[in-house]
Amino acid sequence: MRLILFLSLFMMDFAYSKVSNMVLFSISNARNDLLSDASNGGVNYYFNYDHKNGHRFQARSGINLNFDTSEASLTDARLRHRYTFYSKKANKDGWIVGSDSRVYLAFSQNSQDTKEFIPLIQLAPHFTYSFTIENDLTIGLAYKPMYSRTFNTVDRVPADPQDPNNGLVINTIDQSIDHGFIFTLSYLKIYFEAYFDFKMQWDSQSRRVDDQFNTYQELYYAINNQFSIGLGHQSGAFIYDKRGSNQTFKFAEGDSFYLMGIINF
Repeated sequence: MRLILFLSLFMMDFAYSKVSNMVLFSISNARNDLLSDASNGGVNYYFNYDHKNGHRFQARSGINLNFDTSEASLTDARLRHRYTFYSKKANKDGWIVGSDSRVYLAFSQNSQDTKEFIPLIQLAPHFTYSFTIENDLTIGLAYKPMYSRTFNTVDRVPADPQDPNNGLVINTIDQSIDHGFIFTLSYLKIYFEAYFDFKMQWDSQSRRVDDQFNTYQELYYAINNQFSIGLGHQSGAFIYDKRGSNQTFKFAEGDSFYLMGIINF
């Protein structure tokens, strides 16, 4: 009887919630030319559960594809929870304050070799203000600080993962704090997002290491409610180089371009 009552309450609660799925296909290139020979891609599956009280739970799993070697490898799975603490909006204008928590699981080979079963957790509040200029043109501004804690099983790793036998090693990164600034623009079926992130890091010896920055810009077009396509650009580098003397704050270092296809169901 208790089981029947529990199942009845669960189904009633589920009826007020929403379940959705998404598959993201991507192809990227680590050079300035997306159509050059060396490229890779990935396939990610997202399961979303939106609860009636504003909580969103998400699970993600995926694979990386290397088109040069015709190899596929698992990426770390991710469990994510988002919640809106405060929302004061008139139509599309107003403030939103929420939280974003993420727990990763060591599915990739690199994480299994050098990290705990839970290799990474991330905690972040976010503050968003959006406003409408025209009936169909909405602009959003957001600030998202994030704390990340990495759980390593080793204190030192190869400085160049592509050439682990060159003898150079560095301390692993244990903690970081990101300051993320986000600009969004949506108009009819077009959505644009620009993101800039400044990262402060601490290694396994609790010492500050070189700060980093990362930025991306993504442009999406919704064909319909189920299908979208997108184009993106990502760049990142150390604020200072490894010698700690020369400034490397420039967008030409570490560029990558990528194409995306999204299916919602």
